[in-house]
Amino acid sequence: HYFNKIDNFKPDVNSIIKDQENHIWIGSNGSGLVRIHAKSESYHLYGHDPINNSSLTSNVIVSLCAAKNGKIWIGTYLSGMDCFDGKKFVHYRHDPNNPNSLANDNVWSIVEDRSGMIWIGTLGGGLQRFNPGNGQFTTFNNSTRQQLSSEFISSVFLGKNDRLILGTAI
Repeated sequence: HYFNKIDNFKPDVNSIIKDQENHIWIGSNGSGLVRIHAKSESYHLYGHDPINNSSLTSNVIVSLCAAKNGKIWIGTYLSGMDCFDGKKFVHYRHDPNNPNSLANDNVWSIVEDRSGMIWIGTLGGGLQRFNPGNGQFTTFNNSTRQQLSSEFISSVFLGKNDRLILGTAI
């Protein structure tokens, strides 16, 4: 019922998380990103604006991760990954000419480990680790040796002792 109050928002939800301040973040399938304030229950809808490079890169959001430093990591279908610091969205996209880029623009799962590394599950590009401190991506795929049962990673979970548990296709 709450979603009916949000203008221009269709309640087709793909991802919901809570951040360090207990705000709720909702990633939708076409209506963008919503933040619901913990205490006032007021909301803010973030959407893609084609003339604003600092806006959300896509309105189709399939994964969210609230990092310990307060940033929100956003995985999209076909449009890569964004990082939101509360003011602007920084975009990460696949660039076939840059080996230190996002491996695939379908970012289906994102988690942060204890050391602040961001782990990214992509649909077709394997698993990546992103170091926000130096901007370096490390890719784990099957291009050099068989590391994964599939490069289609639909779910990444951080288990005991930072052990990654992957949900894959096949």
